[in-house]
Amino acid sequence: MTPKVAGIIGYYGLSDWWFNSFTEDERKFINYRVRTLRAGPNALIEGTPFIITNSTHNTVSSFLINLAFWFRTPKDNSICRRIAVKAFELAEDI
Repeated sequence: MTPKVAGIIGYYGLSDWWFNSFTEDERKFINYRVRTLRAGPNALIEGTPFIITNSTHNTVSSFLINLAFWFRTPKDNSICRRIAVKAFELAEDI
C-alpha cells in the first residue's frame, strides 16, 4: 500500500504517483528544490497547502507544469519529463 502524504502532493491526490514515479533520493531532491526556491519546508508533502481556490491556475496540471519548470537543467531532465507527462495526462483541455 502506498503511503499517503499531506501538503500539495496530498491536496491534489498525487501520493501514488509521487511514490511510484520517483525514487526516495529523487523525492528528497524535488522537495529540497521546492523548499529552496519557494514553498517553504516540506510544503510538497507536509501540512495544509496555501492554495487560492478561486484561481484558474490552481488545477493539478497547472501545479505540475509549474513544478516541472523548476527542473529544467540537463541533469534534471528525467524528473522534468515525468512531471510534465503527468501534467498532460491529467489536463482536461489541451
